[in-house]
Amino acid sequence: MASLPTVADIKKALGIPDADTSKDEAIESMLAATIALIETYLGRGIAQANEVQEFIPPDSRNPVLSVFRFPIQLVNSVTQEAATISGWRVYREAGQVKWKAGACYMRRACCGEDDPPVMVDYVGGYADDAWPADLAEAVMRAFYVRWNATGGTGNTADVVNAPGNNRSVSVDGLTITRDSQMWAGDAFGGVVVPPELTGVAAMLERYKVHTVTGV
Repeated sequence: MASLPTVADIKKALGIPDADTSKDEAIESMLAATIALIETYLGRGIAQANEVQEFIPPDSRNPVLSVFRFPIQLVNSVTQEAATISGWRVYREAGQVKWKAGACYMRRACCGEDDPPVMVDYVGGYADDAWPADLAEAVMRAFYVRWNATGGTGNTADVVNAPGNNRSVSVDGLTITRDSQMWAGDAFGGVVVPPELTGVAAMLERYKVHTVTGV
């Protein structure tokens, strides 16, 4: 396991003196934004946080609720209309709350009404000091790409004027339009990849949520 660098660690890597706190807030903001960008790309939450998710009760004798943020660290409660639902077990790494066949106590509506939603209150994602080493490295590589694109200000509004940025680049059908921060093309495995993540897409692949269709 690895730890995400602290602001002090990042400042040292960027060559910013410890006494200079003028960019601390920008560093924190960009690191959080980078993680959020990666979470959107992966289709799952990776930074540890408390979440309360609402689910439509699955129409199955062996119901499974797949949460957004995992690995699951703790499930505080599973409720439906404020009533506790029991009989579930947690599949931590898969991010699932699952019931054995015939052991689900979810209420069903009658008379054509919608089923009451199921609420899952849980803590999921990796703690700051317990990240997989490759995932932590991917986050930081993406962070430094984004930071450098701002010319070292941490302000995304400066991306257009950052040194070395091209207004438009096209390579083998891939297109980057940096001034509008648009990206189009088949960059990795048939998936459109944000420009900041192209260098780490392969590292992130095993953490992606893949949707299975045609079953």
